[in-house]
Parts: sequence; C-alpha cells; structure tokens
Amino acid sequence: MTATIKKWGNSAAVRIPRQILTQAKLEEGSDVEFVLNEDGDITLRAVRNRKNIRELFADYEEGFFQTEEVDWGEPQGNEVW
Repeated sequence: MTATIKKWGNSAAVRIPRQILTQAKLEEGSDVEFVLNEDGDITLRAVRNRKNIRELFADYEEGFFQTEEVDWGEPQGNEVW
C-alpha cells in the first residue's frame, strides 16, 4: 500500500488508511514515533506502554540518590553569590 506526502500547514502529512490503523490497533490520538535508519528509510512505530510520572517513579527508594555539597573555591569571574 502506498500513500502520498501532502502539505499540512508548515509541515507535511501522510494519511494512514483505516485498515492499517485497525490492524495495528491504533486510533486517532495514538502516540507513534518516527525512526530514521542509515539508509534514509523511515519507520513509523507505535508507542506502547507509555508510563506516567507515578509509574516511572513507582520503584523509587527514598534516600537512594544522595547529593553532597561541593566547594568550588572563590569566585573567578562574575558569579553571583
């Protein structure tokens, strides 16, 4: 199946036929990513299992990441203190 790239505002667009969307289990509003390979071919890939911020930090352990203060010495230029 082929499609033609058309102008859409300042961008370009390709219409995805309903049959392809259905087979890929995608719908309007689904997230996809473009992957450009070394040969210049473009792959359109569905973004699945995107996590929200709560899911990303679900395994976070309090105190796991420790910071320490660093003494950079006296100002050498126009630093603000």
